[in-house]
Amino acid sequence: MKILFPSECTLDVMEEIKATLLGLLQQEEPVQLSFKEVERADLSFFQLLHVAVQTFRQVGKELVLLPDLPAALALKALATDWSQLVAVDNQPPENHANHR
Repeated sequence: MKILFPSECTLDVMEEIKATLLGLLQQEEPVQLSFKEVERADLSFFQLLHVAVQTFRQVGKELVLLPDLPAALALKALATDWSQLVAVDNQPPENHANHR
């Protein structure tokens, strides 16, 4: 099942996103998370992703984070240690060598 995050992924909507992620734990099929529509994200979003990854791993459920975060958010993702969300083409030039 592929889930597309909304354009707004900030503290204001974290409860909704958390509820969605918790609901996905009940699904039988593997889950893919897409970030391509995200326009705004803050630290709370990246923290929630961290918890989601740990939770899915603990229950033995497959969770795939697609590397499709828009370039405008690449620096935030890199600063919060989520470089796997950023396609190599969207990374600042100094980071390209680290991911090839």
